[in-house]
Amino acid sequence: MIVVMATSLDVLAQSNTQGWIYGKVTESGAAGVAGATVTATSISKGVTFSTQTSASGNYRFNALEPGSYNLLVDSNSNRMSANGISVSLGSGTLINLELDSSNVSLEEITVYGAEISPVDISSIETAHNITAAELLNQPIVRDLNAVIMTAPGAVMGVSAFGGDGSNPNISAYGAGFGYVSVGGSSVAENSYYINGFNVTNARNGLGSSTVPFQFYDQFQIKEGGYSAEFGRSIGGAINTTTKSGTNEWKFGAGMYYEPESLRGTGSDSPTSDGNFLTIGSIDEKDTTSYYVEVGGPIIRDKLFFYGIYQARDREFDDFTNSQLQHSKDDDPFWGAKIDWNITDNHLLEFTGFSDQHDTVRETLAFDRSVGFGYDGVVASRGVTIFERGGDNYIVNYTGHLSDTFTLSAMYGKSEYTLLNFSAADPVCPYILDFLGSATQVLGCSVNRAPERNGDKRDAYRLDMVWDIGDSHRLKFGYDFDKFVSQKDLSWSGYDIKRGGQYWAYFPDPGRAFSPTGFVARERNIDLSGSFDTTAMALYLEDEWQVTDKLMLRLGARAEEFENLASDGTTFIKLPLSEQIAPRLGFSWDVNGDGRSKVYGSYGKYYMPVASSTNVAFTSGYFYIQDFYELISINADGTPVTGALILSNQFGDGSVPKYEQFLDQTLEPMSQIEYIFGYEREMFDGGWLGGLRLTYRDLEIAIEDINIDASVIERHPQAAPCYDGFRAYVMTNPGSSMTVATEPACDGVLVTESYSAEELGFPAATRTYKALTLYLNKVWDGEWSMNASYVYSSSKGNHEGYTDSSIGQADGGLSQNFDQRGLLDHASGNLPNSRDHQFKLYGNYEFLNNFMGGVAFTWSSGRPLNSFGVHPTDPFAALYGNYSFYTNGQPTPRGFAGEGESIKTLDLMLKYDMSIGQRGNLTLKLDVFNVFNWDGVTEYDETAEQFFGGPNDTYLLPRVFQAERSMRLGVYFDF
Repeated sequence: MIVVMATSLDVLAQSNTQGWIYGKVTESGAAGVAGATVTATSISKGVTFSTQTSASGNYRFNALEPGSYNLLVDSNSNRMSANGISVSLGSGTLINLELDSSNVSLEEITVYGAEISPVDISSIETAHNITAAELLNQPIVRDLNAVIMTAPGAVMGVSAFGGDGSNPNISAYGAGFGYVSVGGSSVAENSYYINGFNVTNARNGLGSSTVPFQFYDQFQIKEGGYSAEFGRSIGGAINTTTKSGTNEWKFGAGMYYEPESLRGTGSDSPTSDGNFLTIGSIDEKDTTSYYVEVGGPIIRDKLFFYGIYQARDREFDDFTNSQLQHSKDDDPFWGAKIDWNITDNHLLEFTGFSDQHDTVRETLAFDRSVGFGYDGVVASRGVTIFERGGDNYIVNYTGHLSDTFTLSAMYGKSEYTLLNFSAADPVCPYILDFLGSATQVLGCSVNRAPERNGDKRDAYRLDMVWDIGDSHRLKFGYDFDKFVSQKDLSWSGYDIKRGGQYWAYFPDPGRAFSPTGFVARERNIDLSGSFDTTAMALYLEDEWQVTDKLMLRLGARAEEFENLASDGTTFIKLPLSEQIAPRLGFSWDVNGDGRSKVYGSYGKYYMPVASSTNVAFTSGYFYIQDFYELISINADGTPVTGALILSNQFGDGSVPKYEQFLDQTLEPMSQIEYIFGYEREMFDGGWLGGLRLTYRDLEIAIEDINIDASVIERHPQAAPCYDGFRAYVMTNPGSSMTVATEPACDGVLVTESYSAEELGFPAATRTYKALTLYLNKVWDGEWSMNASYVYSSSKGNHEGYTDSSIGQADGGLSQNFDQRGLLDHASGNLPNSRDHQFKLYGNYEFLNNFMGGVAFTWSSGRPLNSFGVHPTDPFAALYGNYSFYTNGQPTPRGFAGEGESIKTLDLMLKYDMSIGQRGNLTLKLDVFNVFNWDGVTEYDETAEQFFGGPNDTYLLPRVFQAERSMRLGVYFDF
């Protein structure tokens, strides 16, 4: 008799694009079989790997491309095979083979998913895997962020950081329908990988380059506990791979259609005076996507090709209180991959793809007195073009240099355009009217901030794995990343005035600043330059199998970050010696049978300084803000102004000396994490249940703080030139600093040290605590299920690299720490905190060729605040309604409780039909938000107006969950 014991293990591979198979060969329950030959053959590509078992019978195949493999064991006259063994992205699969000494004939055993224990005994990380094939059987939006949201601890961020394509974010990558917070982090603290290449937006952390969605093959969302080979993120690590060709030529074509006619009605948020804070009932959205794909062998078993071309036609109509924005995006994406098995032991891959596209947005005037809807559209104001994306190229090499040593190498190159312009930009100032209950856009401008930006990246890495006997698996490597950001920014109307003109009109109900009761604020900004950032890391890690039951992970990663100014000189360098990140963990096989485990990990993670910091501090930018009495408003929207109330100059066009804006004792941003968990196989097999506890603590943050008040307190004579908007310094809030100032306001710099007490800023804090329960059912040919519940909190005074309350994403330059008073009462539940989250995904084949799918999610509402004007800190008061005070009284973070809970039910029906011997036609219907629930996801949290006085729209809805939509899919492959 021949016995197979198989366990699927989600453990990190030596490269983040691969997996492995390993196990032990025994004979009739005796000790391990030494010297047996084990051969693994890729079913799809024919590549073959062979090794021999060690003295104790152990074997391992490193660096395998994800897919299915057949195993063949040859031990003298006793041979056997085990077929259909699945290897997943970033995962290992344990196959223990027990031979029967009485059997000398070749027998074949097929390993099915139901026979494989879902417990991953050797896994220490917290990761969620899903394949493109599995996504076809679930009602999930075809968007990377929607896939990330299937992870238990993922939370959707605010709409300001990325819309659904109808509202392109100026500095965002691959927005899709939003960005995701993982493990209590901000949405800008994740890292993204495609075929091993880090494609994260290093400008401010928002999103990444993306491939055509049909090009994706496997996804792995790492929520925590990841090993030393991963870094530069303190949120999640999103690891993906693309499809590739096989030994069988395959062709496919498909279409996805989401028509406006099958959409539900959106919701409106009317104000007391007849205006609207948001309008959704008359918005329209119509999207169509087509693709063709082909893949197969150029040379069988040696050289393979896969290519995809995806055409898109997306149109969005977004109404606001005073205008309609009609957006259209119809540019195609493409992707290609070539795989060359030079020999069985030397593999070379090339990937190329483009996500370059233009969104054309026409802005039209909307007059509700003429008609509510398209009847009220009276005139076109102009067209803005948003250029996004670019070309990406990746080369991967894998060398099995011996049975025990594997080397992987990667080189990647990418470009990303971030450009927006309109014909009105030179001559039309941007004007916002905040005098009523709803914001009005006045004048002829259609594009607030014309930008001519672009990013380039070059990256490479080496990863090596060395198996030393049966007990130690040594992993070590090096990676380097160079990111170059080009920036050219002004407000609209730049031919009128240097830096353009951005006017905003506010009421001053107490007439504290303006005798007319109204204030006009003018801003002018002008900056440009090219800015480099580099990141380098070394790592070393030992996976030590201490006993048959206990495995330890002992590793460390050393990071180095360097930020360069526009003139090419270094202004921030955080060296390897200051950023040693231990990664420790254990996994204990409780009963020694591979069916249950206890595991835990400790890790330290460092976050790079975003290139937006280079731009803000070293571009020599010109930035002026002036407040005037507002007398009246002209017919063209421009103001008639009275006396100048206040003038602030943030930058005069010259590059300040680094010692003026950089704390000379700056330490890197870091976070520590602890995870402890238990999981086991349940019921009759094929079920996985578990729980885990997660604790994350933001140890040190990097932010810019304004020290004008501290300079004046030490040097009273400096008051004339330190007006609350002059000395912004990059530092670690809550610590002392060394910085240069001008105590005599005479241009003479004096370098001094300020204690934390003198500065008066608290430390930046953020702690995340979570209890996660999960129960998963492996697909058994009939049905599967993934269910999770998370009880969590994210508390502190600092959200991280973003500030959701004002939609700010400047990567360490948020307004949150600008003044002391803005931190008063700032501790509490942070924007991405959700007390409770429940997620359920499942599918069931209820008739031959018919499958149904369901996705149900429910979460607690977001914490709500009451923002107003600071009553005692004059510098904080200049920031308007942004402090945790209302009517002069403290209103601590989360003062207004939490918003309503959000629930969504999505359903899917799919039918597969065979055509001929090789063809297959699939018809699919997805219905999202079946009951058209209109939960409020974002509220107006400003209880006071900019200069004080009650805000009549406080706690009115700003954003609702997406209305019901239907997606029709038809795809054919053969």
